[in-house]
Amino acid sequence: MKKFFILIICVMAIYLGHTYVSDAQFVKSVNALSQKVVNFISGEDSNKKKDDTVDVMVYYKNKDNMIVPVLKRIKTEENLKDAVLTYMQMDLSKLNLVSAIKRDSIKNMTSKDRIVTINLKDEANTYKTGAEESAFVYSIVYALTEFEDVDSVMFYYKDKSSLKNGMKLNKLYYRDDINLVKQEKDYASKQTLYCYKDLVYIPYTVYDKSDKLSFKEILNKEMNYLKNERYSSLDIKKNMKILDAVIKDDTGYIHLSKGFNDIENEEMEKIQRSIMLTIKENVSGIEKIIFVIQTDDKSGIMNTIMISNYSNSIIGE
Repeated sequence: MKKFFILIICVMAIYLGHTYVSDAQFVKSVNALSQKVVNFISGEDSNKKKDDTVDVMVYYKNKDNMIVPVLKRIKTEENLKDAVLTYMQMDLSKLNLVSAIKRDSIKNMTSKDRIVTINLKDEANTYKTGAEESAFVYSIVYALTEFEDVDSVMFYYKDKSSLKNGMKLNKLYYRDDINLVKQEKDYASKQTLYCYKDLVYIPYTVYDKSDKLSFKEILNKEMNYLKNERYSSLDIKKNMKILDAVIKDDTGYIHLSKGFNDIENEEMEKIQRSIMLTIKENVSGIEKIIFVIQTDDKSGIMNTIMISNYSNSIIGE
C-alpha cells in the first residue's frame, strides 16, 4: 500500500504541472515516471535475503597477507563448503583484497566427525613466502570453521609433513589467533582488536600479561593500535583519548576527549566501528554503545551505534 501511494503522489506531482506541457508530453512523462516507480518498487527489497541465498563469511587477504573477513551473500548450493572455497579464489579488488587461495590448489575435501580434511594439489606448495602460505591455510581454516558442524581443518599433501615454507600438514588447525601480532610465552589473556586499514576492518590477535583487562583497558589498547600506522590507516591525534568507559546493563558508555570534535564524520565512523567490533569480540552482553564526546561547555555530544555481527560486508553489491 505504501508503494502504491508513492506512485499516486508522483503522478499527482506531474499532473499539477500539466498546464505547462502538451497532452502528449504529459502522457509520456507519466508513463516514464510510472516505469521508474515500478523499477524502484521491484528493486526496493534487493538487499533482503532470498530463499535461494545464504549469507556466509569468506576470508581474503590484504597486501600485507593479513586475513580479512567479508560477509557475502551467495546462492545456496548442495555443497556449501565447496562453494565458499571456490568463491574465495576470486579477487575482491573493490576492497583492495586478493584471494589467499591459488586456483587449482585444492584436490578434494571431505568432512567427518567435525573435522574437514583437505587434500592439496601441487599448486598449494608453490607459495613464495611463509606469510603467503600461512594466509592460504588460515583463510581456509577460518572460512570452514564458520560452519557449525566444523571444529577443525586438516591438510594433506602427498606424504609430506609440511608445505614448502613450513606450514605443518597432517595436524588439526583450529579457529584461533587470527593475524597474531606477537607470540607471548607468559601471557595471561588475549584479545582480538579490529583496526580500519585501507577500506576494510582487520582483526588482530594480541596477548597481554594481565589476567583480565577492564572495559577501559581494552579500549585503551584498541586506541594504541589505531594510532599505529602498521595496523591502521586512521589519523589518530595525540589529543584523541578515551577519558572513561563503563558498562551498564546492555550498553557500553564511552567518554571521548575533545580532540574527537576535530575530525570528519566519515573518519569518526571508522573509529567508532573499529571500537564496536573490538567490543563485540572481547566483551559479552553489550548490544549498543553510546559515545559521548566532550565539549567546551561540558555538555557532551552523544552518538549511539548498535553492535553488528560482521566487520566487512559486500551484500547488495
